[in-house]
Amino acid sequence: MTLMQTVIGIVFVAAVLFAVDRLMLFLESRGHVNWRRKGRRDLSAEPVAELESLLVPEPREGEPHGEDAGSGARAYAGRP
Repeated sequence: MTLMQTVIGIVFVAAVLFAVDRLMLFLESRGHVNWRRKGRRDLSAEPVAELESLLVPEPREGEPHGEDAGSGARAYAGRP
């Protein structure tokens, strides 16, 4: 490999990295990604209740609360 090929390769890699950086900055200005200009969000300040309400079902009225609240439903499993 000649010196000229190495220089061309380095210039090409730099151009690609520059283009990717500009693309990411454009996407950041549109609100699609957080790239460079905006700091990271403090995740400890983010609400967790929304995610938890999606993943953990609310107990219905009359159902037992606690650790073995779902054991009856698992034991029954839809069989008569």
